[in-house]
Amino acid sequence: MVKPITKYASRVNDPKRVAYELEKAVYLAKSGRPGPVLLDLPFNTQITELDEKELKHYSPRKSKIDYNLLDKKINQTIDLIENSERPIIIVGAGVKISKSQKRTRELIDKLGIPVVESWGAIDFLPYNHPLFVEGFGVSHNRAGNLAVQNSDLIISLGSRLDTRQTGGKPATFARGAKKVVLDIDKYELYKKRGMFIDIGIDYNLNDFLDNILKKTEDIKYQNLSNWKNKINDWKQRFPICLPEYFNQTDKINPYVFMEALSDQSKEGDIIIADTGANLMWTMQSWKTKENQKIFSSFGHSPMGYSLPASIGASFASNKGPITCITGDGGIKMNINELETIVKHNLPVKIFLINNHELGTIKQFQDTLFKSSYKASSIEGGLGNADLLAVAKAYGLATSQINNHKEMNEKIRETFEYPGPVLCSVELKHGEKVIPKLEFGRPIEDPAPLLDREEFNKIMIIPPFESKK
Repeated sequence: MVKPITKYASRVNDPKRVAYELEKAVYLAKSGRPGPVLLDLPFNTQITELDEKELKHYSPRKSKIDYNLLDKKINQTIDLIENSERPIIIVGAGVKISKSQKRTRELIDKLGIPVVESWGAIDFLPYNHPLFVEGFGVSHNRAGNLAVQNSDLIISLGSRLDTRQTGGKPATFARGAKKVVLDIDKYELYKKRGMFIDIGIDYNLNDFLDNILKKTEDIKYQNLSNWKNKINDWKQRFPICLPEYFNQTDKINPYVFMEALSDQSKEGDIIIADTGANLMWTMQSWKTKENQKIFSSFGHSPMGYSLPASIGASFASNKGPITCITGDGGIKMNINELETIVKHNLPVKIFLINNHELGTIKQFQDTLFKSSYKASSIEGGLGNADLLAVAKAYGLATSQINNHKEMNEKIRETFEYPGPVLCSVELKHGEKVIPKLEFGRPIEDPAPLLDREEFNKIMIIPPFESKK
């Protein structure tokens, strides 16, 4: 059952192979692209008495790296850079997994190419870095997606370019660009998905950096000032938090709240988002500061993840403060973890994005099921527990934000409270993730759709609709 979804799976029937299998499993879990392994240790194997001298041990084979082929591919990449007028670098989670953030930033600064980030690397650059564009993908902002889609060269470092980044039809992704994709997992790199990769590099990112950093001084760069000005124009024209959102007087606008929460966060903070709309609002809106860590379960998307993850992160940082962002649907999945937080007095600041419904499900029901809100709204049968009362029952301090006037003060009080606290951020019913891609469209054209005349003027490459 588990072999297709693990890097290694084995049952240990011979007790003398326990050490061998454990050592092999740990090695494979950590090597290459890290991933899960599973060992089945039957009870009779566990209780067998052995002489340790009889145990077999695992010695991994040393793989040979073809540095000549890597050098050839990097030289081909440099040729593309030298001929590119609209390049974009995509930074993915592999940059963090390979612990190459510092050297990747060095490469980016030397190349001077604008950068977009996948959600797994959303905290790679601070938002005020001159080369930072935005995130990109099906639930992200217009400027980042416009930059990717209108580029003539994509250099992807450590991102598997899943359909959450490319859209449901990968053939429409950066369709006017040459694509250089670096992914240590060759199966991700060469999977068939309708998107052509011009140069695939299935090497460790650190080997790639060792080579290309020696050559950056000799690259003959194009003048990218027009391209960077175009990107900055898109960023100014399409802010994620629109001015009219601030005029809302009834409850809290999620984009206004996320902007305020981000502004009051500090360098080095750890921020853990859950899943659903609260995750998308966080990823779209957060203005990352230096050394902040922002993460979630991302593609796994289990509701309720951020609460226990915040407990682990607090212990891992010597009981440090954690900003936990969750939704009223997600927190119900493991609300008993509030007791763990109280027991250990962990300074977890829980911001409960409370729209009293399953907002992302409702948004899908609007698009696909004629707004039939079954099991996603109070009227459709969803429960509406008093979560502040539940938190108080566990012994947590609580607060509630009801409007924009009291918002900044309540956020400040929550951050300054010495222990754990749950702050309920009250949203209106029906708040949506905007913009958000509808299936079948390319990522530069999310809903709500822009006026067609305006959209056609913005696009540098031919709009997808005109090619039908």
